[in-house]
Amino acid sequence: MMMSSSRSNTFLNSAGRALIFFILPLLALLSGASCRSSDKGAPPSGLVVVNAPASGEVRRVLVNEGSPVNEGAVLVEIAVQSSAPAGQQDRGDEGAGARAALEAARREMSEAEAEVNRAAVEAQRIEPLVQSGAAPQSQLDAARAQYQQAQERLDRLRNAAQSAQNLIVSAEGRRRTPGPATAEEIVEVRVPVSGTVRVLRAREGQRIIAGQPLATLSPAR
Repeated sequence: MMMSSSRSNTFLNSAGRALIFFILPLLALLSGASCRSSDKGAPPSGLVVVNAPASGEVRRVLVNEGSPVNEGAVLVEIAVQSSAPAGQQDRGDEGAGARAALEAARREMSEAEAEVNRAAVEAQRIEPLVQSGAAPQSQLDAARAQYQQAQERLDRLRNAAQSAQNLIVSAEGRRRTPGPATAEEIVEVRVPVSGTVRVLRAREGQRIIAGQPLATLSPAR
């Protein structure tokens, strides 16, 4: 009986070890399959997404899917529309300012012309008095100086009026000449890191918005 019990225990121990050797590889296999199944839907790591920096129209696409690219290379060119230049927007204000300056110069010109006439009459009145000795030469010199100052002021006002008139004509000419309502700026989208273009979403002529993905890169190892 003791020998039979010993042989039974030996058999059980052998069967237990065999079962363990069978179960362990099976558990490892199932664990690996589970890990592969859970990782199947996960996105690949290490990819770089390049987004549009501004809204506009894709003018040129300079790479293809699968192309190797270097850091700093141009991926896409985007045409961005901006408002009209300030010079075109301010044409009306420029003409209004010139017209106001012209009116002011004309008002002062009337006063200056009257002052010139008075100074000329006064100088003509004093001149024979000086010749006859009834008035000193200094009085005639002062009258002539006043006339000269009045004439110089009138000349300055005439020049100012002419300059204002020229500005008005120039502003009117530019206002009648149609200019572009908007200006176009080309924005270059560059490669942030060297690598390979995996996905390219930009197409020439496509309208895009700021932040829209344009390409996906896998960095070089």
